[in-house]
Amino acid sequence: MKQGNQFIKMIVWVLAIMVSSYLLYNVIRSASSGVATTQAVLYSTTEGLSTEGFLVRQETVIPAAYDLVLPSVSEGAKVAAGEEVALCLKSAAAQERQTEIRQVEEDIRQLQQALSYQTQFTDISMVDGEILELASGLASQVAQGRLEAAASTGSSLKSLILRQEVGTDSTAGLESQLSQLRAQLTALQASAASDAVSVTASHAGYYSAVTDGYETLLTPQLLETMTLEEYENLWETDKIQTTARAAGRLIDSSKWYYVTAVDKDCLEDVGKTLTVILEGDVNRELKMTVERVDRSGQEQGLLILSSRDRLSDVSALRTMKADVIFHAYSGLRVPKEAVCYSEESDSAGVYVLISGKAVWKDVELLYDNGDNYIVALDQSSTNNLWPEDAILLETEGLYDGKVVEST
Repeated sequence: MKQGNQFIKMIVWVLAIMVSSYLLYNVIRSASSGVATTQAVLYSTTEGLSTEGFLVRQETVIPAAYDLVLPSVSEGAKVAAGEEVALCLKSAAAQERQTEIRQVEEDIRQLQQALSYQTQFTDISMVDGEILELASGLASQVAQGRLEAAASTGSSLKSLILRQEVGTDSTAGLESQLSQLRAQLTALQASAASDAVSVTASHAGYYSAVTDGYETLLTPQLLETMTLEEYENLWETDKIQTTARAAGRLIDSSKWYYVTAVDKDCLEDVGKTLTVILEGDVNRELKMTVERVDRSGQEQGLLILSSRDRLSDVSALRTMKADVIFHAYSGLRVPKEAVCYSEESDSAGVYVLISGKAVWKDVELLYDNGDNYIVALDQSSTNNLWPEDAILLETEGLYDGKVVEST
């Protein structure tokens, strides 16, 4: 019996050696076959440049009665004809009173909201959950730079915290505070009655608290005939005269323009729209319409784009840096060394390793990315190049159907 066990162990060892030898042989065979491949992988890239240019809008300067101006609406807000957009204040003391009035108005609003939450959230655990949700949203909005939304969320959060402090007790304390604040507001408004002059919009539009002197100098009409020289002169800021005592500007339309100078080579074959990534605090990606391309300069030309999106994000700005994407390519990445040209199909192509044979596949070259080409991805047929296909890198002497692995 003991000899039988030793005999079985010997057979197992022999089988293990045979299997190991077979695996080692295949590894050596594969390594010595000289077949070098790489996988076709999905790949996207863009072709563009970073530039700086001017923002252009149809604008009207709003005159002010005094030097001190306190906006009544947010930057870029849409306003109606006759709507108050700002207050002109006589003195610094008047400005302080107006600031105090606005703070008391905000405190009243928050107390009113807290009292409404008393009936909406009868279970205090619901209040706790709502506070956590709003706090999370506030952190996200701040991180994304959405400051106006964050201010609104912060106000609601404060009202909920006031509701949480009341708990299940009577709301008499909140109602008493609200009554006191209303009396304080009435007194402040009476003392500030002669402090300020209301400024209203002459027509419907979008309000901006900023003026810079370009309002009448840089207009959409000028862009229709602007030359490169005229554009370059715009950067000479010593020639710009700002308007005295302005309460801001009224933007007539949501449509705004971006004009910049770029190398003429970039302006060849420009489409109807371009992707633009606005830098700075805005940090927004937009599809902008190509309004005009002027290639009359020797080395540079003018590119004029327009958009109706996100006016409030750019209403206070006059110049801005941006990345302009002229072309975007998406497909399969293929090493240049693997690409051949077939006289038979009159097409570029690659050899793919399938079952030990070189199989020819036509490819459409989209973009030269240096060491690689981006080729079109067409999965309508298995005869086309697909992701993860094993592309042969050494193409000398290859033909369709050639066995490339040693037997």
